[in-house]
Amino acid sequence: MSGGAASSHWGPLRLTPPLAAAAIYGLGQGRGYFAVPEALGMVALVARGLAGAHSTRACALSGAAGALLGGLAGLLDPPYSPYLPGPLLSAICGGLAALTLYCVASRSVQYSGVYAWVLTALSTDVRIQSVGLTVALLVLAASTLAVATSEAGVWSSGRTRAGALGLTIFVAVVLPGAMGLASLAKASVDPLLGFVMRMTQDLPHPHGVGLDTELRLRRVSQVPDDDTVLFEITSPTPARLRSIVFDQFDGEVWRVSDALSRQRLAFPTTGGYRHAELTFAEEVGPMVPVPPGTTRVSGPPAEVHGGWVARAAKPLRAETVGVDYAASATLLAEAGAGWLELPPNLAAEMLPLAQGIVGSATSARGRATAVERFFADHFEYTLLTDLSGPGNPLLRLIRERKPAYCIYFASAAAALLRSLGIPARVVGGFVPGDPNPLTGRATVRGRDAHAWVEYFVPEAGRFEAIDPTPWRSRSALTPRPGPFALALEGLRSAMRLRYLQAGGTPGRALLAVFGSRWLLGLIVVLVGLRLSRIRRRPRPAAVAGPAEAEDARLLDAYQAYRELLTFAGAPSPHAHESEEEYLGRLRALGAMSPAEAAAGFLAAYHRARFGGDAVPSDGWATQLAELRRALQSSPLAPKRP
Repeated sequence: MSGGAASSHWGPLRLTPPLAAAAIYGLGQGRGYFAVPEALGMVALVARGLAGAHSTRACALSGAAGALLGGLAGLLDPPYSPYLPGPLLSAICGGLAALTLYCVASRSVQYSGVYAWVLTALSTDVRIQSVGLTVALLVLAASTLAVATSEAGVWSSGRTRAGALGLTIFVAVVLPGAMGLASLAKASVDPLLGFVMRMTQDLPHPHGVGLDTELRLRRVSQVPDDDTVLFEITSPTPARLRSIVFDQFDGEVWRVSDALSRQRLAFPTTGGYRHAELTFAEEVGPMVPVPPGTTRVSGPPAEVHGGWVARAAKPLRAETVGVDYAASATLLAEAGAGWLELPPNLAAEMLPLAQGIVGSATSARGRATAVERFFADHFEYTLLTDLSGPGNPLLRLIRERKPAYCIYFASAAAALLRSLGIPARVVGGFVPGDPNPLTGRATVRGRDAHAWVEYFVPEAGRFEAIDPTPWRSRSALTPRPGPFALALEGLRSAMRLRYLQAGGTPGRALLAVFGSRWLLGLIVVLVGLRLSRIRRRPRPAAVAGPAEAEDARLLDAYQAYRELLTFAGAPSPHAHESEEEYLGRLRALGAMSPAEAAAGFLAAYHRARFGGDAVPSDGWATQLAELRRALQSSPLAPKRP
């Protein structure tokens, strides 16, 4: 029986939860190009009164088609997800969106609600909550409650008082209780995290590079292999992009000193022979990654801090920054005083190690080159660093030649140079890969974050860079992409840039699409054609006794039939039960007369709904009265005390 799972009448109330879920899908995952057609399709189906029988096969095919389209979109533009691969999440949500649309088409209230809520649950795990997303969630919750109470017949005659009482209890008790539990959980997050961090302080802790305001050298640490796209940069691609400079070191933690953070510099107004453009897909902290020797930053306003670090005045997501820099990519001149801070005990143990590494080299440049070559020739790169044991972790790294990643190599190299009296600092930023030959742009991901060393050269009056990370083993972790991967990445890049240029949000992207002159022209043409067809269409003659599915008398009669079964003690039809199966169940329970009376009503109802028969003026009151008498005299009738 269609009963609980399907309904012949779909008004604005029943349509609101699927529409709200579509809005959440578009806003939460940036899938406006799926959500808008889905919403328009649902509105069109309901407005035109189109409906079909619910079929398991058709439902499965709809879900598979949606999953296929969602998976393809996920390959080109993966959504954010901390738990699932982006393409997989996109495929699942595409399938759920298609299932929701199909269930609206087949008038399956319960199924469409379930799919809508699952789609919502997967679409709200986003980095940034927006006002639109919050409003859509509130609309979904309120409309779902309204549909549930309506489907349960809470507001039908005889139940209004009980329905109002139940709703009052829900709003007054259940809802505040749930909100209180949510507030308690939120307030408990920080204490619980603090406890966990204290209990696991010696365990691996993944963290980023070039994005943090401090670098802590843990004895055991792991850097994540983060595939998140942060920004794209045009070619020719600089070898390094500097984001932050760490000058203060206490033996375990690198920090930005107050003096350096307060210092303000100014890029020269002339110079710069190369130009690059960075388009940001994600926020990369407040710092703007720029090449060494930058002479100009165009686009959003940016300040120049100590160490020639550019800092933006606002988040740079969906922004494009232009950078002019010297072809030699050398740093501009600055004072080299200081930059020698090192704990005395660590300096005393570092000095003999440093003297053995540099050998007979006497100049700052020669010694720095020797230190760089030492790490490149004798160490291996790994994402998991284990320097557990007594003593300073940097000393263990150098003496035992342990594998590590860039933070540790840069820290050890800077400490060795400082022990020799050479000013040195650790720099965090990014190392872009080779540009895609199809697009001329390099995609910079989270895994491209890097740390290296800058040391002061007195005769040049500026800092120069060395990179002690053994790149031969680091490069082995990221194989070169083949032609197919390059083509796929090029397509992703093109879609990503169009999306970001449109504002980086689903709403702005849709405004950009609907603001297109070509699209507006197409809409005008289609509307004109539609109006012309309406004018030419002959007016149909009035038909006595309309037998359409949406006829109010049909709905009232069927609702009366369902309520009669409920109040007379008959078992409720199951959601997956056909009408014939339900009548067979009544006969199996010994209710032969009620089954025959119900069959007579359903036959007349179906002839009116699907066969074009006129609806009687009394709404089949005679058949319903016969069904009532049969139920009252059947074994199913409730026993009176």
